[in-house]
This record gives sequence, structure tokens and C-alpha cells, in this order.
Amino acid sequence: MFDIDPVVWLQSWATPALTAVMNGISILGYTRAYIAITVLMAFVFPMRIAIALLVLIAPSGAITDATKAAVAAPRPGWVSGSVQSLSVFAQDLRTRNADTPTEMEDDYGFPSGHVSATTAFAVGLAFLLRAGPRGWSLAIAWIALMALSRLYLGRHFLGDVVGGVG
Repeated sequence: MFDIDPVVWLQSWATPALTAVMNGISILGYTRAYIAITVLMAFVFPMRIAIALLVLIAPSGAITDATKAAVAAPRPGWVSGSVQSLSVFAQDLRTRNADTPTEMEDDYGFPSGHVSATTAFAVGLAFLLRAGPRGWSLAIAWIALMALSRLYLGRHFLGDVVGGVG
């Protein structure tokens, strides 16, 4: 059911520097990070853009968390011992009680919350700013980079990140 080959292949390129870069990218993928960025944007862009982004990001996070709980798909490290946990935040969450929303969202892999939040933010920002081809290319590149970081860090399967875009 789960294909770990892309994750293992990406991790075969692992270096300490690349792992640090991928962790840095991944840190920006939390829904809370995009909410904070959006609030700061309210000081630079018109308030309506920040409010519209918040209206996109917050429900996206809620839908992602509900889908994770409903699907209850495992993460790559649970399925195969050949997947390394390269994320600085990854812990063996199966041994913890899910008593906070953050712990519950970390329990399962599908869909990727990082990719979901990144998609809502990047596509929403490009749409609201009426971005041209260059802006849309940057939005798509950022989404792809977030997805790549989540695969590389061993936190998601390919289907999880595709589901996050959806």
C-alpha cells in the first residue's frame, strides 16, 4: 500500500548540510508559522489581503487535522526501518498520548499538513496579489520545495504530500 522507495532514494543523498536546509524549510511549513507570517504581512500589505489569507489558512489546517484523524495513515518510519528520521522535531510519537492538537496532528501522515498550509498560503498569496507568471512560478516552487523537504526528512510518503496539495 505504501511505497517507501522515493523516501529512501531521497535520503540516500543525505548530508548534514542538506538535512539542515531541509529542516529549515520544514520549520516554515507549520500552519502556525504561516498565520504569524500573515499577521506580520498586515503591516506591509492591505489588511484585506492578510484577512483573506487567514480565512484560507485556518480552515485548511482544520480540514487537514480532521483528515489525518479520519484516515490514520502511518508515517514512513513506522512502515519501514530503512527510513531515517532526519527531522529535528521527529520523535517516536506512537509512545505518547495524543492530548494536544499538535500531538494528534503529528501522529499520522496523510495528508501532509506542511504541504497543505504551504499550498493555501502560496496559492492564496499569488491569487490575492494578482501575481504574474513569475509569482505563480515562485508559489509552485515553494510548494514543491516543502513537499521535497517532507519526503527527504522521512516524515511523509509521496501520496501524503500530493494529498497535502489537494
